[in-house]
Amino acid sequence: MRFHYHDVRDMPHAIVLACNLRRMVQACLAVLWTLAVALCLILVLGWRATGEILPDGPGIQAAIETLAHWPDSPGRLAFWACIFTGWWLGFGYLNAPVVRSAALEIGRDERAKLPSEPSLYRMAAGAPVLAMILPGALALVVLAWSLITLIPDVTGAILTVVTFPLALACALVASLALLLIVASAPMMPATAVVEGRDYLEALSRPAGYVLQKPFRYAGYLLAKLGVVVVALVLGGLVLAGAWAVIAGCIYLTGGPEMCARSLQVALAPWETPPLEQLTPFALASLFWASVGLLVCWLSVVCQGCDLISYLLMRYRIEGTTYDQIMVAEERLKLYPTAQDTEAEAEAARKRFDEQQGTEKSAEKPAPEVAITPESSA
Repeated sequence: MRFHYHDVRDMPHAIVLACNLRRMVQACLAVLWTLAVALCLILVLGWRATGEILPDGPGIQAAIETLAHWPDSPGRLAFWACIFTGWWLGFGYLNAPVVRSAALEIGRDERAKLPSEPSLYRMAAGAPVLAMILPGALALVVLAWSLITLIPDVTGAILTVVTFPLALACALVASLALLLIVASAPMMPATAVVEGRDYLEALSRPAGYVLQKPFRYAGYLLAKLGVVVVALVLGGLVLAGAWAVIAGCIYLTGGPEMCARSLQVALAPWETPPLEQLTPFALASLFWASVGLLVCWLSVVCQGCDLISYLLMRYRIEGTTYDQIMVAEERLKLYPTAQDTEAEAEAARKRFDEQQGTEKSAEKPAPEVAITPESSA
């Protein structure tokens, strides 16, 4: 059991929490989901541009230009909102086990395999999406108001002036809500996997923490940035050292030509066909795979920092220590099992039978006693 300070000195624990093979594999699944979504998006946009199912160079270039183009219509904006929401639901669900296992290791010192809590993982992925309902609804109000500006002449000008205060109020509330959600969103998955109650708590508790102590939370964000920078430097040094050893060994066995070709393919893989230089292409693929592994490790570090930030905010505001984290067994005890329900039903039946017996005995008349001369005397 590691020692906790319950202050910003606990933030470097995120680097230690990231040095876990199971969390790394789970983070890699989330990164692969991101790559799959990006690839499918490029294929769809390339197909719309060229009509080819597998787009070539021009199709990919057209897809990239479409991605770089700012959404300038409601339909395009809705398309991007659907793409981003779908990506986040998968990304957040796959990353939730990482945060859950890190929370159990911090609070309960449990280092077992990743716990299976689908309801918590759905809550962690869905809370930020549900939090966007309020600013999205207000933005739709402003969007509907903007149609008034299309009315020509004096009528449009009068309606614009009359309705402008309402639209401005909706825009201000939407802006404030969006700013609060963006600031507190990193703590929403942590809240879901730590508390495990409902969606409303997962999105309202972080927002309340940010409103109560914004400067302290800003300090935790700065500490998170520092930890991520340190992790990036450490990971980059380790990765550079590993590839320096590999390059040195290749230089001693295969000569400088292999190193130069591999470096060229790694920096510009589209200039040389892979079938012409299989070995350099394989080495370049391994290099970029190792870079992706570094990205996954940094993702785990970021999530660990968000978890520790939430635990620190909870401790500062509510006085709750790290060890008060909901575990699966405690969460299941809140709900009756089939045996408990059967026992309650049997106890209720017995109480009902006893009550019926008592009522029947009370309603039964007392036996009459015959009066004789002897008894009266």
